[in-house]
Amino acid sequence: MVAARQEIRSVTKTIKQQWSEGAAGYVPEVKDNRTCRFVFENYNSLSFWNSQHKIHHLNKLLRQFDADCALGAELQVQWDMADTNLRLEKLLMPGQQKRVAVGYNKHEAFNRSQHGGVSLAMFDRLSQFVLESGSDPHGLGRWVWMKVSSGSLITIIVIVVAYLPCKSKATTKSPNQRRETVYNQQGRYFRGISDVRCPRVIFVDHIGQQLELWKQQGHQILLFADANSNVYDGILAKELQRDEIRMSDVCEAVLGHKSPNSHASGTLPITGVFATSDLLAQNVFQSAHGYGLFWRP
Repeated sequence: MVAARQEIRSVTKTIKQQWSEGAAGYVPEVKDNRTCRFVFENYNSLSFWNSQHKIHHLNKLLRQFDADCALGAELQVQWDMADTNLRLEKLLMPGQQKRVAVGYNKHEAFNRSQHGGVSLAMFDRLSQFVLESGSDPHGLGRWVWMKVSSGSLITIIVIVVAYLPCKSKATTKSPNQRRETVYNQQGRYFRGISDVRCPRVIFVDHIGQQLELWKQQGHQILLFADANSNVYDGILAKELQRDEIRMSDVCEAVLGHKSPNSHASGTLPITGVFATSDLLAQNVFQSAHGYGLFWRP
């Protein structure tokens, strides 16, 4: 009980400190037993073969907020080349029951640090309701998903995490760096199967088809996306607004205002959470810049 109260005070103190530094929203001190908490981060490379400090910070973050699910973008890991002792299911929340899905480009392996990638992990109670999981059918690691049952199989919720690549800035990268960007990885793959469209356009087309299919099957959907575009009127947002999909930003619905810029040096909200109309969030908390995996002690 003492440890639990200390943890609650720690969360409350952290949130109040972050409010003064640009955070938005709120996390209740006590999590109701009927509530599931999702933590979404752009990891910007885990690089755990050099140091595990980000994994340690991530586990601390998940414990501090009593998270049921962790979703990540840009893990930058070519999992086929990672040591078997350094799998995400072993590193993330050790000792807890979990279900883990990772997505990465399975067609190229320049080195173990591969740009892009996504991950989805569900812990303890929530992991017991996972029916199945899957990933981007083209094997590019553009998204991964899990279907979760309400327990009665009457309602199925699909949890998705996706990473839409930004267009490569040729003037700021060397030829090798340009070759390894997510945008160019996907461009090479699709040109190889005679699709010469922009990889961003292809992404939106493909994920739109997948979301539409799930809706036709009667599923509810919760999408966590690093969209690299405005989450309100960008290329992905417009696709989600189609009548056949009808998904909207959770943060604005809960907070009553649009999300702040996603990156400290940016000007737009490019990371968002989208839901079908039958899913309602109780609370939303967007941390101040400099927290997350760079949590200050």
